[in-house]
Amino acid sequence: MLAKSMMTLAAARSMVSHLETGALTAQFRAGLRTRSFATAKLNAPTAEHRIVPVTTTDGAQLRVHVYGPDTAPTLVLVHGWACSIEYWNPQITAFAGEYRVVSYD
Repeated sequence: MLAKSMMTLAAARSMVSHLETGALTAQFRAGLRTRSFATAKLNAPTAEHRIVPVTTTDGAQLRVHVYGPDTAPTLVLVHGWACSIEYWNPQITAFAGEYRVVSYD
């Protein structure tokens, strides 16, 4: 068990090193957003969406996507740290027909 923990720690340190050197570029991240999966419900939603520009009071810019009809009840999807809108793909696909689904990074 200790050996496994040590390997996990080494992998985490390696990842931090890659982040510090810029190995995870915007182009790489964009490629992750457009990939497709064998399990269809994990793929990007086919529903139309619009991007809403949002800037927080401290100046952070958020990536906000809105799916579904504007007049429908609103469902806001909030993910945890180190996740992205794409984690909600199955839920967006399931609810965008009946709800206004808002998700953000």
